[in-house]
Amino acid sequence: ENNVLNLYVYARSLDWGKKAYANLVMLTKILEEVSEGIGVPVGGIELTVKVSRVYKEENDIVERILCDY
Repeated sequence: ENNVLNLYVYARSLDWGKKAYANLVMLTKILEEVSEGIGVPVGGIELTVKVSRVYKEENDIVERILCDY
């Protein structure tokens, strides 16, 4: 869409069981604040990840997050 502020993120590595969800929440807040500050509607976030990690002991947490969507 034209005339919106999009955020493009490249992450070398994301740990989905512990930090990735919080990182995405904060990236969304940053996008919203910058968008408001420059007077442009919020667009979307495109995330490119080189290495995604889900550790065995975190499978249940990640599964619950994914089931919500």
